[in-house]
Amino acid sequence: MRHLFSVGFLLIVFSLSAQSTLYQIEGNGLNKPSYLFGTIHMICGSDFVMKDEVPVALDDVKTIYLELDLTDTVMMQGMMTKMMDPAMVEIYAGMNPDAKDAIDQTLKDAMKIGFEQVQVMKPLMISMLLIQSSIQCSDVLSLEEVLVGLAIEKEIPVKGLETLEFQMSVFDSIPMEEQLKMLEDMVLNLGAGIQLFDKMVKAYLDGDIDKLLELTKDEESLSQFDELLLDKRNEDWLSKLPSIMKKSPTFIAVGAAHLPGEKGLLKGLKDMGYVLTPM
Repeated sequence: MRHLFSVGFLLIVFSLSAQSTLYQIEGNGLNKPSYLFGTIHMICGSDFVMKDEVPVALDDVKTIYLELDLTDTVMMQGMMTKMMDPAMVEIYAGMNPDAKDAIDQTLKDAMKIGFEQVQVMKPLMISMLLIQSSIQCSDVLSLEEVLVGLAIEKEIPVKGLETLEFQMSVFDSIPMEEQLKMLEDMVLNLGAGIQLFDKMVKAYLDGDIDKLLELTKDEESLSQFDELLLDKRNEDWLSKLPSIMKKSPTFIAVGAAHLPGEKGLLKGLKDMGYVLTPM
């Protein structure tokens, strides 16, 4: 299947040698340990149980780093603006009519809005709306939002590894023709995409890393975005993390797909001389 579920899934899938989403980082001159946590960006609240080790780890750190600083209200207000482009109305005019009808009906059924109300949004934003509206629960949550809540409760400052402008430039660099094709394929295969999403969430909750890897391999379009969405961003983060962790013990939480592989954060940190212990 080639559709924007691939992009969304790429940000929540991972493959690790140990059955863990949380790692303690020690060594290489660190006075106190830091932590690396692989997150899932979208899940039913009724399905999710926070690992007991996460609050414990948060008690040991001075700072939390997410992909973006979600406590920055100015940035959050600007996020929607950057997800929109008035030129999309004309671009969507040439879209597959069946796909437009499917988007319209899906959004009307779940959110009481139609395609006309979202046609200034970029394809990625529409895809996220479709995923959220198709998940079979009323309490969809983001693990990053849960972490922000814990940070506020524990009075731990939150920072971002990258800016909104940079992150949006990454997504915008995907050719619009390809974005449209993926959106069309996604909405016309929505049932299959949701089934795959459910399987990946189950694997995440079970800690079945091998199963997650197997499911990822089923997505033919994932590999073409690896360098863009994962590798280059990992390289950028790895250049920043040593000074961040040396300054103070830090809890680093990013999409779990950034952890594995030859160019993943786990191997990158190990190659620098850090010792990573699954928790």
